[in-house]
Amino acid sequence: MKTTDLFKNNRSAKKLNESMEKVFGTKLDFATFDLPRLEDARNKLRTKLSQLELSESYDNIFENPAYQKTRLMLDCINQAIAEREAIAESTCPECHHNPCECDEEHDHDE
Repeated sequence: MKTTDLFKNNRSAKKLNESMEKVFGTKLDFATFDLPRLEDARNKLRTKLSQLELSESYDNIFENPAYQKTRLMLDCINQAIAEREAIAESTCPECHHNPCECDEEHDHDE
């Protein structure tokens, strides 16, 4: 067992978002984001992290609250994207439900 396996069940976007609210007093409202907006926000946060990493020394980066907050926001958004993609992959392409709610006469292969 890897140490990262201990935390996999606790890494839902909702749990990460709650942790961010407790630590930084900021919470993301994922209901207002569609997938393209989440991806855009992810790209902006990656850019911001890169800029912070370039401007700070290695030792100071982990003590920088702006870096930690941005890193946690990115983790929340990455998890929300992964969860939405997993849902999209498991839903029926016709009725968009999981499990499929199409009537039995409807054949998806037609």
